[in-house]
Amino acid sequence: MEPWHPVCPACKRPAPTGATHPPCRSRSPLAGQAVAGLYAGPLAAAVRALKYQNRRGLARPLADLLVLGPLSDLPAPGVIVPVPLHPSRQRLRGYNQSALLAAELGTRLGVRDFPGALIRVRPTAPQVGLDAAARRENVRDAFRCPDPAVVRGLTVWLVDDVVTTGATVTEAARVLRRAGARQVWAVAVAHD
Repeated sequence: MEPWHPVCPACKRPAPTGATHPPCRSRSPLAGQAVAGLYAGPLAAAVRALKYQNRRGLARPLADLLVLGPLSDLPAPGVIVPVPLHPSRQRLRGYNQSALLAAELGTRLGVRDFPGALIRVRPTAPQVGLDAAARRENVRDAFRCPDPAVVRGLTVWLVDDVVTTGATVTEAARVLRRAGARQVWAVAVAHD
């Protein structure tokens, strides 16, 4: 597995723990990000198998990669929230791979995972193949927090399988922060 070298989610410059640099905090709702490795080789194959080939059992070892690696540097979460799929996409796939990862993390850490804390209110095009600007536009206003009390005042770990430009986790974090989350950390298996 190729290691991911932590960077600030706002400026993409090195950041020892993946935390957002103090001067960048006004530009990003994310407190930081933690990623197990680069989206390449066996890690990319495992993520693709989990996401597209119904290999749900891979959520457990992929969550283990996170627990044994970058999550030790993060503040403890009050709640773990997966990036949601739109209901139509989840019906087609049959499951949400990010929710499977969040559930595994919650079990290992003894922290509640809450898949309903964030919902996708409109379908979006797949992010694959879109440039950074198109990705941001694609996910703008795509999420809602139906019950702000679930995240209010808490540190939230926002779980996704892969982060590329960060557009999805940034938009989701913006919604969670507006709902009252104290801080939001993006947690992903891989960075592309």
